[in-house]
Amino acid sequence: GYGLYALVSVHAIVGLAVIVFKFIVIKKTVPLKVRFTKTDKGIYKEIFSFSVWATLTSLATRLIFNITPTVLGVVATTTAIAVFGIVTTLESYSYTFTSAINGMFMPKISRIVTSDKVEENLNPLLVSVGKFQYASNGLIIAGFAVLGQSFISLWMGPGYEDAYLGLLLVLIPGIFYNSLQIANTTMVVQKKVNIQAIIAMITGALNIALAFPLSKEYGVVGACMSICVAYVVRAVVYLIVYHKILPVNIPRFILKCYVRMSIPIIATIVLGFGLNLLIKDAGWIILVVKVIIISVAYLLITYVIGLNKQEKKRMLKIVFRSKRTK
Repeated sequence: GYGLYALVSVHAIVGLAVIVFKFIVIKKTVPLKVRFTKTDKGIYKEIFSFSVWATLTSLATRLIFNITPTVLGVVATTTAIAVFGIVTTLESYSYTFTSAINGMFMPKISRIVTSDKVEENLNPLLVSVGKFQYASNGLIIAGFAVLGQSFISLWMGPGYEDAYLGLLLVLIPGIFYNSLQIANTTMVVQKKVNIQAIIAMITGALNIALAFPLSKEYGVVGACMSICVAYVVRAVVYLIVYHKILPVNIPRFILKCYVRMSIPIIATIVLGFGLNLLIKDAGWIILVVKVIIISVAYLLITYVIGLNKQEKKRMLKIVFRSKRTK
């Protein structure tokens, strides 16, 4: 019954509780003792420099999804804000799923960067992890392209049709950026976060510049178009920058990851639209059945076409090992 105040208070209390819990766990499990009297000016300088650029990156990132509802409120309608809220919610779920392994390879990348064979060891990791994340994003995009309209109609009812096209516009360019996490982590390890911050600020500024005219003309779809263009520019700039300053073979990565792994996505979408013609929408049960069919088809096509012989053997070993463990 306290409305917004209760919501914000709960958010703050839970956040503080998590911090206290983390402190207790660290205190009991990490064999380190803090000496507050010991200082290192060099470390403070590095932390400050890193924090400034990281903060700028975070602020620039907020110029994408956080400020777009305000733009829609100025040039469009409150209904457009509600529809964009659906896009934001589903996009956040997708990002959480596809970025689950972000940061996991930082120790390995740190060892590679300090070794004698940086390019020889970093390129295979970039391709293998990039293909996995591209495939994960591809399953979401293919599934939503085929079944997104039915899902939104069943979930939200009439009036939210623009969320389908809007979410596709937001998700499709994100697939290229999400598959570059190894390169992104390498930039952090090499202390080049300033370049990432500059690219993030360019992306945010471009989104703001396009959001007002496009949102005024096309509403939610226009707002998502501005995000789409900004994300495409971000991906292209990152590929150019990484090709020039990192010891990675970006043309080979594009061929092995983007080109090869796009074939299963396109094939699944074609198969899915054919399935929609054969089986008409008729509630949640039919939708779930279609989700299962599309997912199985995508995984099979990806295994046959997307993976090379070595990756197929590795996949089979993991499957058979898990069966023996059970």
